[in-house]
Amino acid sequence: PEGLGSRFWFIVSFPVAGSDAAARRHPAIRALDPAAQRTAATASRILVAEDYSLNQAFIRKLLARMGIEQVDIVDNGKSAVEAIRRNSYAAVLMDCHMPVMSGFDAVHKIRERETNEKLPHLPIIAITADALPGTRERCLAEGMDDYISKPIDARQLKDIMARWLVFPGEPPAAAPVKPRFDANHAIEVLKQYSDSDE
Repeated sequence: PEGLGSRFWFIVSFPVAGSDAAARRHPAIRALDPAAQRTAATASRILVAEDYSLNQAFIRKLLARMGIEQVDIVDNGKSAVEAIRRNSYAAVLMDCHMPVMSGFDAVHKIRERETNEKLPHLPIIAITADALPGTRERCLAEGMDDYISKPIDARQLKDIMARWLVFPGEPPAAAPVKPRFDANHAIEVLKQYSDSDE
């Protein structure tokens, strides 16, 4: 009847208070708090998606200097998607422009799978030689978590990795805060690059 409202009900699951460790294992908390997903750098397995062999070797060397020895390398986005289906990674370094499948297309498939299969969020750091204004914003709008430009600076890379991993003797850095999602702004950012990808 006119003038009467509607009644809705739903069930929400919350972790039990009193156990911080148990709370951090809860899927809802892990999705909201990147710190809950951080692992020790020396025990972390990292995926590097980069098509240029010299960059592959350079990134592997930089990661080894940080104590990260478990590094898998692929040379296109399609192989990156397949590797993530087969293995568990603490983070991914993803070149944006690769043959077969770009890093942007790869991250779309990765995020879609996470949503469909309710998987934990995988930190993906964009790597690109594109230093144009708005590049970082585009990477975040596409689904990346962070961004580093080429040529890669060793200190900057470690600072970024410290947002997702814990290094011995160093407190974990604060995870980057993504800007509030604005659909209209995201569409405009993506439009600016649509022609260059064709």
